[in-house]
Amino acid sequence: MSVFIHIVSMRTRLFILCTICIAEIILIATQLWAHGDIPWMQSPYGSWPVTAIMALPLLFTVLHSGWTLSWRRAVPLLLGAASVGFFFEELGLKYETVFGGAYSYQTSGIFIGNVPLLVILYWPVFIYLAYCITNVVVRWKFLPLMVVADGLIAVSIDLFLDPIQVSAGSWQWLGGGWYFGIPIGNFIGWFVVTALVTGTFRSVEAFTNHRAPNPVHPLWRALPVGGYALLILSLVALALLDHQSTRPSTILINGTPLAITRAVTVAQRQQGLSNREHLAPNHGMLFVFDTPDRHGIWMKDMRFPIDILWLDPNGTVVDLQSNVSPETYPTVFTPKMPAQYVLELPAGFSQNHDVRIGTTIKDKKAVK
Repeated sequence: MSVFIHIVSMRTRLFILCTICIAEIILIATQLWAHGDIPWMQSPYGSWPVTAIMALPLLFTVLHSGWTLSWRRAVPLLLGAASVGFFFEELGLKYETVFGGAYSYQTSGIFIGNVPLLVILYWPVFIYLAYCITNVVVRWKFLPLMVVADGLIAVSIDLFLDPIQVSAGSWQWLGGGWYFGIPIGNFIGWFVVTALVTGTFRSVEAFTNHRAPNPVHPLWRALPVGGYALLILSLVALALLDHQSTRPSTILINGTPLAITRAVTVAQRQQGLSNREHLAPNHGMLFVFDTPDRHGIWMKDMRFPIDILWLDPNGTVVDLQSNVSPETYPTVFTPKMPAQYVLELPAGFSQNHDVRIGTTIKDKKAVK
């Protein structure tokens, strides 16, 4: 497998590169469409394009492994990766071990035990991807070296994946961590799970006949390398989209500048300021909703008091609650009038800066 680089013509290499680039452009455009960040590309169907895109790696993993390894070997590898990943996820969630401490999933959808089904299904994708890339790039077929390479490649994927998901509020570590709120123990856990699965599989391979049932072109075996590049580029694209939607903005309230961070997606709004230790002075979080309504706010998992402002589409305060403490949970605070935005501020900000019903945010572009 490692000799494919020498036998692939320049024309074929260019074709592969162009294919990857075109696929990435389509993926980025789809992400933009689903997020509604381009007006003429807004999706009337919600997030189904993203869901369809996420199904492609699963389909590719199943088909590619079945063809290159044979179904007799592919099925145990994929099922083993899903089972081991699920087992360690459950351990981590229940006993706060394996992945760097206490963490929780904030996503919706189907769960098996405490783990989202999509997380379980994607363990085989990442582990198989790492297995294939190691087979292509590591020339010295020394078993311990290849297992270590498997683990490091899987960790490199997670270095991109987890910060995006934590920022989006899909999952979080309650104790935070040095790497974008992620503890180093999480990456150790990824390495251990991947090495355990591929180490077991490679050990079995070393003592059995593992030839594929059909001749497989080296280019087909090398496709996961392009898939890895596509995946990393996709995660970078998602990070840029997330940064675009949550980038800090500056607004003026009665002449006082206030740095705000936006919560645009459902996951971001659900996460809000939960589990943070504090909110810096003259900082706030703006919750952006699609339509005006009496949007409710509660203090679940909050650790400090806040002021809550409800704003109409023009940025005018239609209702407010001052010095709301975490002890009020599970009380839900709702405005007296429909609002499209909710602004959470440090407790006492409203009183100190004479914010009242009818106050208008001056820089409306920051709100819209």
